[in-house]
Amino acid sequence: MSMNSNLEQKVTSAIHAFCEAAIEKSTFASPAKKDHQLHKIMSTAVNELRTFGSDGLSALKDIMQHESPHVRIWAATEMLTNGDETAKAVLISLAAEEGLLGASAKAVLNEHVKGRLRSPFSVSKT
Repeated sequence: MSMNSNLEQKVTSAIHAFCEAAIEKSTFASPAKKDHQLHKIMSTAVNELRTFGSDGLSALKDIMQHESPHVRIWAATEMLTNGDETAKAVLISLAAEEGLLGASAKAVLNEHVKGRLRSPFSVSKT
């Protein structure tokens, strides 16, 4: 990635905020108010990354390999909604996990197959 240092700092900051929130959120942060706050942080970070174009999406794609499965599932879901087919392999791997994380990855893949997958970070237009 060849970015100027100001853009690189902004991308790094957004990625850091996204990862921290995804890890703290885990499968569900309690109470629900906290869960919603963490999702909002992730959403803000993703929307900021979108404004950086290919540099932002490239950084989001990179964290599909993050050590935290919670970061991976959120990043892969967003990337799959952007047409990045490499995200499927990440989600298939996560779908093999036990519990809510695996079930969530299966649900994402199922929605994708049915053509109904939407970004978990977009404002609803309904």
